[in-house]
Amino acid sequence: MNDFKILSGSNILLYSCDFGDGIAIGFNDGRHFIVMGAGDYAVYPFHSSMLRITCELIPCKREDLKLNDTAFCTISELPQIDDLNCYCKIMEEDKFVYVDHGDFVRESNADPSQFNWWKVQPLNK
Repeated sequence: MNDFKILSGSNILLYSCDFGDGIAIGFNDGRHFIVMGAGDYAVYPFHSSMLRITCELIPCKREDLKLNDTAFCTISELPQIDDLNCYCKIMEEDKFVYVDHGDFVRESNADPSQFNWWKVQPLNK
């Protein structure tokens, strides 16, 4: 598998933040974002001090991801990097939270072995 560069654009909004792994996932047309901290997620309204960041997808196994990490998961062999539903925050060993259909935050405990996984990593780290 290859690394993929993600440019924060109109569909995928990734921001730097002071929580968890330092990445917030924007959704709802950029009006809200998800962050992780202390093993739980929170949804906050966007504020103008947040900076968009460029990230890359690094292939990994699910067990390589840890609590609070930002990840991309899909059943496809190649990631469709514009698919917001595939970006998630890792909560527990078999649990993650993601944005469903651009508006709703959902928790999933689907079998992680059915997905291909990538770690979302800021390019400036």
